[in-house]
Order: sequence, then C-alpha cells, then structure tokens
Amino acid sequence: MGNIFISEIIHHFNLRIAHFNNIANNALNYVLALRQQGIDAHLFFEEGSHSFSQPNWEIPGIEKAKWIHKIKRLSGPVWSLSIRVLQTVYEVSKFDVISAWDTGPAWVQWTKKPLLVHSAGGDLLAALRSASFRERLLRKGYERACCLIYYMPHQEEFLDKLRIKRKIFSRLPINEKRYYPKEGSVKFKHLKKYGTLFFCPSRQDWKWKGSHILIKAYSEALRYDREIHLAMVKWGTDLAKSLELCKRLNIEDKISWLPQLNKQDLIDMYCSCDVVVDQFVVGSYGSASIEALMCGRPVVIKLKGYDRYYSEELPFVSVQNQKGITDAIIMLSQDRQKRRAIGTRSREWAVKYHSYKSVSTEYLNLILEHCH
Repeated sequence: MGNIFISEIIHHFNLRIAHFNNIANNALNYVLALRQQGIDAHLFFEEGSHSFSQPNWEIPGIEKAKWIHKIKRLSGPVWSLSIRVLQTVYEVSKFDVISAWDTGPAWVQWTKKPLLVHSAGGDLLAALRSASFRERLLRKGYERACCLIYYMPHQEEFLDKLRIKRKIFSRLPINEKRYYPKEGSVKFKHLKKYGTLFFCPSRQDWKWKGSHILIKAYSEALRYDREIHLAMVKWGTDLAKSLELCKRLNIEDKISWLPQLNKQDLIDMYCSCDVVVDQFVVGSYGSASIEALMCGRPVVIKLKGYDRYYSEELPFVSVQNQKGITDAIIMLSQDRQKRRAIGTRSREWAVKYHSYKSVSTEYLNLILEHCH
C-alpha cells in the first residue's frame, strides 16, 4: 500500500474528508497532515469548547481558513439539541468519509457516510457506562463505525467490552517542521540558572497523571543533586493539593510554576528545558510527549503495552514507580552526553512514526481498506 494509494485517492476518488470534534487539537493536526498530502480535508469544531480544543490555540488565526467550520455547541439536554444536531448532520453529510473524535460519534453516526471513530479516552468509559441517553448514543455510534482508532494500549481493556467492528492502534500526527530542536527562548532563560531543568507540561491531576508521584520522586532526587530544577504548569483539578505537597516537602524554592502556556510558548519551553517529565499512572503517552520528542528532548514517563506495536525499542525513559522516576531524574541530570544521545534518537523516532506524512499515509490506506 502507500503512495500509490494516496495518488489514487487524490486523482481518482477525489475524496472529501471531514474530521469532527477537535479534542485537544488532534483532529486539526490530522486535517493539516491530510491537506499537506493534497486531500480536501475539513475540520468541524464546537464553539465554546475547551480553549485547548480551539484551532486558534494551536495556530493563532487559523480559524479563518475556509476548511475550518465552527458549529454550535452540542451540549445541554438532548431533547433541546434536535435542530442543532440536524444542522450538523446536514453539513457533515456533504463529505465522503467522516472521522469523529471523542463524543462526536453520538451525533455524526446519522450521516450514513463511512465513519471512523477516534477515541480520546474518557469517551470509552462513557460508552461503557451507557447510563444516559447521550452515552447510549455514543455507544451506538461506536457500533455503527467502520472502525475505532485508539492511541493508548491501556484502552484495550475497555474496547474488548464493546461491540466494535474493527479496532486499530494508530499514532497522532505532529508537525515535525514546527516541532524541532532549537535554541531555548529568551522568555525562559531565567530558568536555566538552576542547572538541569526538568519540565512537566501535564496538568495537576493525581488520579490520571500522577502529579503527586512526580513531586515526591523529585523531592527524593534533590537529596542527591541540589542543582536540578523542576518547572510545572499551574493548572489542573489537583493544583491546590500539589502546592500543599510541595510546601510539606519543603521544596517550594526548587519548583517554578508557569502560567498556562500558549502553544508557541509551550514549544519554546520544550526547547528551553533539558528533560520533559510527563505522566505516571495510565502507562500511555499523548501528544505532549511526542511534541517533546520532536523537539529532541528525553521524556520520562510510565509506559506499558507498546512493544507489540513497534519493531524497535521506544526512545522514552520508561519508569514504573516513584523510585524509577527518582533514578531517572538523577541519571539524566548527571549525564549530559546520555541526555543528548536520547534526545537525538527521540527526534528520529518521532519523525519516523508521528510525522504528518507517516500518520496521514497510514490513515488514507485505512480508508481505502475499510471505508470506501
């Protein structure tokens, strides 16, 4: 399969593809990757959705593009949504293939067009519960889809409990031309005075991200190396608990709390730090980790279940517990040459598996196999 099939899509089928529901801007990146291949791909996103799911947060001003469509919010009581849902179904039905993200399948399943479902995580739990009418609609959307695409191995235990025609592990596309190793930003230069700089872009969430595990592990690492420093982003449901934990551990002066960063600042911070530390509970990586790898930074994270999807070792510094995080922090802070070697391989691996061309080629082949 490969480029011959892409050429066939462009010149023979002339498919128009819609991505619906821009969760965490992953759908936008898919659309950008497809358009780079010459595909007429469009994005539909809901007004009033989370700021991180707004196209303008990813790329300021991009919402003006003709291939981006803002629709009215599909929230509130289901009985009050009928007109908005009908309008949405009508607009999305103009496309040949539809990719629906997160809870989007609940609505666009009514288009009667080939449907691919992309799971973000929480949507699987909602479909399994099927406690409300909306959740039952979502589950029905899963069952009607050509296939469900998932990105995290830990989701498989939930997928096995749903009646899905086909489930496919895939990868999120990241623009390798925008995320690349470069000099750190002057804006974050003040953080470099501390020595080895670790950066955690994840929200403060003890249940799903393990923020408290990281803080405790970092506190232990400080006993061995006082020159290290940790930068974290000041947001999340457990922010107050994390701040209190830092105070209790007496490490407040060894952590810098950054405001929520826009995307360009986030990229600059990846390039300004020495190491990225991500999440330590679910065992899966998301777009933030790949963005950091693209920028040539080592990523410390808990991983499990990926080996069967890759023929080579993943470049992450994988840890399984608090002690593992502590050991990784100490090792990376003391061995600059190893940091650079891991960073170089991280970039190469990310480009190989997560570049726009790599992911969009795999996606287009999937459409030809199962949806056309």
